[in-house]
Amino acid sequence: MSYKLTSNSIVVRIEDNVIIPADPANRDYAEYLAWVVAGNKPLPADAPDPKITIQAQIDQLEASTLMNRGSREGWIELIREKAATLGITDDATIAAQNPFFAKLIEVDNQVTSLRKKL
Repeated sequence: MSYKLTSNSIVVRIEDNVIIPADPANRDYAEYLAWVVAGNKPLPADAPDPKITIQAQIDQLEASTLMNRGSREGWIELIREKAATLGITDDATIAAQNPFFAKLIEVDNQVTSLRKKL
């Protein structure tokens, strides 16, 4: 027998591609643990694709504002236009007066930085 780990603590038995959850009551998992105790080592989990990890970070950031990229960018532009009618043209001043805008800009800057890595 040989086994392979997955990134989410699940073991795969290579011979028949059976997925074995980490459950001590599971007979296959008990066999796996006995195999490890006998001095065997499973194959390591595959390294996650960095692009998937980056996209997950972007998705999490966007979820923090409850809006997608297009909505976020639309709100930023709308607030900038409104501020410009009041003679305020720099983002720092707008952000100091508008916490919603500050959060949108913060998220937008983080997302932009992450997108450059894709």
